[in-house]
Amino acid sequence: GGGGGGGRMLEPPLFRAIVSAPPGNPIELFLVTHAILCDGPSMATLRHELLSICLAHAQGQPLELPPVRTQPADHAREQRRRLQGPRIERLVERWRHLELAPGLALHTDRPRAPKRLPSVARCGWLLSADRVARAGEVAGALGVSIAALWAVAASIVLSRFTRQSQIVIGVEVSNRARPELQGFVGVAAGAVPVSLELGADPGFRELAVRADAELRAAAAAEELPHEKLAQELRLQRS
Repeated sequence: GGGGGGGRMLEPPLFRAIVSAPPGNPIELFLVTHAILCDGPSMATLRHELLSICLAHAQGQPLELPPVRTQPADHAREQRRRLQGPRIERLVERWRHLELAPGLALHTDRPRAPKRLPSVARCGWLLSADRVARAGEVAGALGVSIAALWAVAASIVLSRFTRQSQIVIGVEVSNRARPELQGFVGVAAGAVPVSLELGADPGFRELAVRADAELRAAAAAEELPHEKLAQELRLQRS
């Protein structure tokens, strides 16, 4: 993480590793990385490889890790090369129907500051393993992905609070469909917009099927960075 002004957030070290070895307690390794270095799937890869290293060392076995197929700089260059001209126009056209989508009219206790501030607040919660498992069962029964299930749940809540019938939310995607990005450590993940219309009071199953279809169609265009898409379509961020 980082605090203070935007410039200080980029001061090194952007990656920190701290080992905690209190007497009589398990050894713990803490990794702290800036968001410009790693995304969620990258952290999962790092965790898996670190565990593999520890296990191989503990068992006295030779270490076998998959080869690194691409570096962040290579990925950035390839992305710039691919996302230009007719190709980027086709990707943007996939989302053109959202150009006039309304922003969320969320009620707040004070007006938004005219200038974005570096300090932020986060409110989160953890779902129990039982609830996550139950959500997976419901998604399987409906024949949809669990991501579609969460998208529907979020849309229903937002529609209730804003009294808007059309809800557009961003759903995170790993953006690792290309073979060279399997096991990639860097920033490739992004978000794709999913639009749901709740005006005709559709049932939960119908909404879940719609959201799943939207997400499947979006997978073909997930490599388009969300910032570029928002710029091209002039999407209102809430």
